[in-house]
Amino acid sequence: MAVFLIIAVLMTVGILAWMLRPLWQSSRHLMIGTLLIASLATFALYRIIGTPDALRENTGTTTPETLSEAVEVLHAELQRHPERVDGWVILARSYLKLGRLQEANDAYIKAIALEPDIPDLLVEAAQTRAMTNAPDHLIDEQAVTWLRHALELQPMHQRAIWFTGIWQRQNHRPAEAAATWETLLPIVPASTAPSLLKEINQARQDAGLPPLPAEFTTASSNDAVEKAPVATLLTVTVELAPELQTRLASDDVLFVLVRQPDGSPMPIAAKRVPAVKFPITVELSDADSPMPTLKLSQLQQISLSAHVSKSGNAKRAPDDLESSIRTVTLEQGGPDQYTLKIDQIVP
Repeated sequence: MAVFLIIAVLMTVGILAWMLRPLWQSSRHLMIGTLLIASLATFALYRIIGTPDALRENTGTTTPETLSEAVEVLHAELQRHPERVDGWVILARSYLKLGRLQEANDAYIKAIALEPDIPDLLVEAAQTRAMTNAPDHLIDEQAVTWLRHALELQPMHQRAIWFTGIWQRQNHRPAEAAATWETLLPIVPASTAPSLLKEINQARQDAGLPPLPAEFTTASSNDAVEKAPVATLLTVTVELAPELQTRLASDDVLFVLVRQPDGSPMPIAAKRVPAVKFPITVELSDADSPMPTLKLSQLQQISLSAHVSKSGNAKRAPDDLESSIRTVTLEQGGPDQYTLKIDQIVP
């Protein structure tokens, strides 16, 4: 029994350590936290499914002594309990450790069918699918669909942004890839920013654009940098439908998001304020743009949306409140003024 549990925990830790290494090597706290949670999840699944002795009694198999044997036991158990999304995820990661990429991809598909709205799961599945497309590891249409959905749920999901940029590079769209990766500069650790900037500048060079100066990494990673005042470009008033007033809680948060129409799901500008009393008016400027080289002031046409989050983050969740998306053309000289009405419940 101890052997089985140790294999399961080490297996998960090893797989996640390998999968998370490419971009976030310097984010040690995030890595340790992720590995700890994954290990606990493995232990929980082990407790849910049962002990090797119980499995032997039910299936006639012996206690697994190797990773391959443990994987086969888990796969057999999932045939009897296919509703266990955590089991399919661990099975997928186990197949990755064994180099059985197609089987890992199949397991991720089953997991997403059960839980289609988990950003981390969608990104893991997209990465695994790309790995199966040897030798070029192309991110195909299905993987892109998963990445886009992850960004709809969590617009600043770092690994989803990273792989979206890789897909754009693979499809000979270096300028778009550079713009996508630039959204990461304000949020990655200072030690990671130089290597990210190198990738951005390579994409910009391929697109015929000048490189970003090294100062971008310093400014984006240092909260103490004093910012010059910027002009308000957009004023948005958000109203709440009367029939939804009773659904508003004291700790709800309002997000006002600006995106490119028919473009990347990542916001060009965003505002987060307490959803205390409607109507609420917010001002947006270039200071609210997460990308160093793509600012609100550079756009003529934008899409506006508002979202009341129960969880406090930008990820849409059931029972959150939201407005319809409104596409508008900005006037020169601003600030432009628009109104959004929150009148929908996220299903």
